Amino acid sequence: MKYYDLIGRDLEEVLKQLEGENKKIEIVETKPIFKYEGKTFKVVRIKEKDEFIEITVVRI
Repeated sequence: MKYYDLIGRDLEEVLKQLEGENKKIEIVETKPIFKYEGKTFKVVRIKEKDEFIEITVVRI
């Protein structure tokens, strides 16, 4: 599956899209330079590894 069309979307939306996948999902939050008080997570990278999918998010 190609994940590049999911980049930039909300994390909840991406998780709904990936519900049918038979792989485990690992979510990694990047450490921002500035402190953000936001509660929204945007997907910045999706990397498929052997038995799981790694989703990197940034807080906005």
